[in-house]
Formats: sequence, structure tokens, C-alpha cells
Amino acid sequence: MKTKFIVAAFAVLLSLSSCTYSPDYLPESEEIDVNQYGSYISLYRNEKETIWGELIAVDSLKFIVLSKPEDSPVRTIKIIPVKEVSKYYVKYAEGVSYGGAVPLFMLASLTHGYYALISLPVYLLLTIGIASSGDSAFTYDADEISVMDLKMFARFPQGLPPGIEVNKIR
Repeated sequence: MKTKFIVAAFAVLLSLSSCTYSPDYLPESEEIDVNQYGSYISLYRNEKETIWGELIAVDSLKFIVLSKPEDSPVRTIKIIPVKEVSKYYVKYAEGVSYGGAVPLFMLASLTHGYYALISLPVYLLLTIGIASSGDSAFTYDADEISVMDLKMFARFPQGLPPGIEVNKIR
């Protein structure tokens, strides 16, 4: 009976510590300053649709996003007016995964004997909290950063260079 509980608890903890979606072009946290691509952005267009992809450029009037629709293998440029965006979410680097700490600390607390009744829930709360926040460490949403400050997360932070055709960006 005790073994079934431990296995079930381990399975639940493992599923809780899973990571969220991160595109391939996002750098590791140590390589943020040398990444040639823009950050991942999700734009909520007045609750009608969600557009997600690489942030190419942004100014006070429009977002330019290299997006890959779910039903198509081709990435396309989308130009979205700022006034049509109700909220946004930007992720600029891969988060750190602390998911392995959850089962490790759970097993360590079992060595505490009767004190495991106290240490197991404490370790679970702490490690699950840390593991879930580690992946979101490199993100901002509309409440935390303004549209104009998003420029620093774009592939072209100073705007599109002269002579660049928007539709040719890949």
C-alpha cells in the first residue's frame, strides 16, 4: 500500500514539473546576448485570435511577427496594428528546469523517518513552486512591459533596416 502511494505521488509530481512550450530559436539563458533571432511572442488580437511567433520588429503602430500557422509548415509574416492587440506575452530565453528536484527531495524526505510526515509536504510545496517558476523566469506580459520596450526583444530592435522586404524574412 505504501509503495503504491509513493509511485502515485511520484507520477503526479513528475507531471506537475513538466516544462512549457519553447521554440527552437530561443537561446539558453547564458547566450541571451548573442542570439540573432527575436523573442517568442503571443499576441491576443482583441480576443478574436492569437498570433504567436518570432518578434521581428515593433514600433508605436505595429507588430511584425514571423508566424507559423498550426495547419501550415510555412512561416509567414504578420503585421498587426498595436491598437488591435489586447494583451501580449513575450519569452526571450529558455527557462531553467528544476523539475528533477521534485522527486529527488521527495525521496530524500522519506529518509527522515516519522519526520517525513512534516518534511515531505514542505519539500513538495517548495520544490514544485521553484520548478514551476524556473521556466517562466525569462518572460514578460503586457502588465510588466510596454509596447515600446518590446523593441529590445525583436530581431531588429531599431526597426527594419532600409531595403529589407518584409515578406522575404525567414
